[in-house]
Amino acid sequence: MSVLIVDDEGSVRQFVDRALREAGYTTTVASDGPEAIKVAATLDPLDILVTDLMMPAPAAAVPSGPEGAVPHRVQRSIVQGENDPLGR
Repeated sequence: MSVLIVDDEGSVRQFVDRALREAGYTTTVASDGPEAIKVAATLDPLDILVTDLMMPAPAAAVPSGPEGAVPHRVQRSIVQGENDPLGR
C-alpha cells in the first residue's frame, strides 16, 4: 500500500515515515498542502493520506475527486500532536 505522509515538522514526518516503512508500506513525504498536491498527482496508486491537522497549509484541504489531487478511494488519516497541554 502506498502512503503519503504530510507534516510540517520534519522530525514527525521522519518518525511516521520510518514506522510505516518498517511496517511494510511504501511511503512518500511532503511538508505542506501545496507540496502534497504536487506529490499526490505523481503517485499511482495512492492508498492512504496521513496528514497533520494543524499546519500553515494543511493537506486536509487537498481536494479530492475527479479533478482533485487525491482520488475519493484514498483513505485519510488526520492526526494532531500538541505540546501545549491547554491546546493553545
